[in-house]
Amino acid sequence: MSNMPYRPMPRQPEPLNANNRMALYFREESRLREKSSFRLILLSLIFLMAFLLITLKLTLIAGSKVSISSGTYKMSREIESRHDIVDRNGNILATNIPVNSLYAHPNKLLDAKFAAESLSLIFPEMKAEEVLRLFEKNPKFVFLKGSISEVEKNQILELGEPGLKFGDRELRLYPNGPLLAHVLGRTQIKEMSSKDVRLEGVSGLEKMFDDTLKKYDFEQKPLKLSIDLATQSILEDVLSDGIDLFKAKGGTGIIMEVNNGEILGMVSFPNFDPNFKPESDKNSTDSKMLFNKAVQGTYELGSVLKIFTAAMAIELGAFSPHTMIDVSKPVKIGNTKPIKDKTWLGEKIPLKEVIAKSSNVGSARIISNFRPEEQKEFLENLGFFEETGVELPEANVKSSIGADPWTNYKAAMIAIGHGIRISPLHLATAYAISVNGGFKIKPTIIKGINDNFLKKRVISHDTSAKIIEILGEVVNSGTGQNAQINGYSVGGKTGTAEKFDRGLGKFNFEKNYASFASFFPLNEPKYVVVICLDEASNQYRKTNQRIAGNTAVPLAAEIISRVAPILGIMPEKHLNTAADSYSNGLISDISNLSNH
Repeated sequence: MSNMPYRPMPRQPEPLNANNRMALYFREESRLREKSSFRLILLSLIFLMAFLLITLKLTLIAGSKVSISSGTYKMSREIESRHDIVDRNGNILATNIPVNSLYAHPNKLLDAKFAAESLSLIFPEMKAEEVLRLFEKNPKFVFLKGSISEVEKNQILELGEPGLKFGDRELRLYPNGPLLAHVLGRTQIKEMSSKDVRLEGVSGLEKMFDDTLKKYDFEQKPLKLSIDLATQSILEDVLSDGIDLFKAKGGTGIIMEVNNGEILGMVSFPNFDPNFKPESDKNSTDSKMLFNKAVQGTYELGSVLKIFTAAMAIELGAFSPHTMIDVSKPVKIGNTKPIKDKTWLGEKIPLKEVIAKSSNVGSARIISNFRPEEQKEFLENLGFFEETGVELPEANVKSSIGADPWTNYKAAMIAIGHGIRISPLHLATAYAISVNGGFKIKPTIIKGINDNFLKKRVISHDTSAKIIEILGEVVNSGTGQNAQINGYSVGGKTGTAEKFDRGLGKFNFEKNYASFASFFPLNEPKYVVVICLDEASNQYRKTNQRIAGNTAVPLAAEIISRVAPILGIMPEKHLNTAADSYSNGLISDISNLSNH
């Protein structure tokens, strides 16, 4: 028998008396009650948070108006939509309209080849091979059309392809078509995903104010321009008819308020319709139409710049409008080509007549009294060598004199309007400064943005008054006589500059840039009007006179006679002009064309 030890017996607890049992019971009950209360509170908090999350989600869905059904998605209006653009009077220039878009999920197509071929039949501009290639390259998502008609939508539905989807989106609409096209610019669809397709500005104001125009909320805040729709319409109609009449390659026009720089009208021809997508080829006709001559192009504008030579001479105290200038013979500087007039104007003529008769000799003679640095500083004060600051992404040009040093000869050439390239908007701005009392302004397309602009005087009031007097004489008895209008007094200066022909390696006298920079009313200038024609080949009534006085000037006169009443400028009853038969006949013909 083995001697294995026994396992010890467990210790027996001492018997509990009644009091101990009751205390133990109450302690356990209290512990369980506290544990249950904590669980209830925690569960209540979880339910409350879930309720709040559901409420927030429903609120977001209701606000963004998102719904998905039957293969159609409705995108967030806050993301895709854009604010309207309106003129100074609230007329709509750009807005949005609801349309259907078309996209595809190629990986869900029953027959990709059949779908591609069917789409090419519905949309002739689509090539079946290209569409099929897109399907193969992008199996998840392909954006096909930014907008389709209801008829096209029904035709696609009849195909029975589950991979072809429709989206409710907004299309940018320009209700006035080509009117103000270069200023408004264009938008394009920026493809993001099947549920996020946005419009983005690619030129003009649409690009400049792309972020501002994006509608992130439901408040209607249109972008209000300084443009006046009626004024713009007249400017475009008359200039377009003039380009046709004179068989010009193109042209540009600007109407600006002289005191605050607000632009009421701006046009560049050829133009385009922003409702349609242009060709991307840089050499295409569409590409040339997109170029804004008013702010992008720089040109040698010729004699329109002569007034600044006179203004500088008067401002520096060396001359007055009545100072006699020797114009008896050409001006020769060193070994350069002599500067001469087309016709002999006499021995001596007053400064105001130098400008009125557009004398090259007189202008060169005046500038010879000053250092080139003085001329440069004066033109800088008028803003020629800086960007205009107008709210267009294309307006990033400055005036240029080329790489040649600013010598005495260069100064003489600039004095007669050659050797310096400027944009029409630079010209309009400089004229506005010259006749508004001498205050520098910043051109703008936005209504009221310059209301608090701190004006800086760059020309004395006395000089400004004398400039007005001289420019009035240009229209009264000089090269701008065809701008005489019954009831309205006008001042201005003509410019006809031959264009440099790279093929010939010299200036081509058969091609020119004809300009007229004007303002009205004469006694209290309010508006500047600049008209430029590119290569006008005037065969009007067999005159064969391509000069600005016979092309740009009468167009400006017709524009002023029409817009003045709209802008609140009442006719001067005592003022009756006697423009020659050429001008009267031309303006009549332009009026008939525009009315037709």
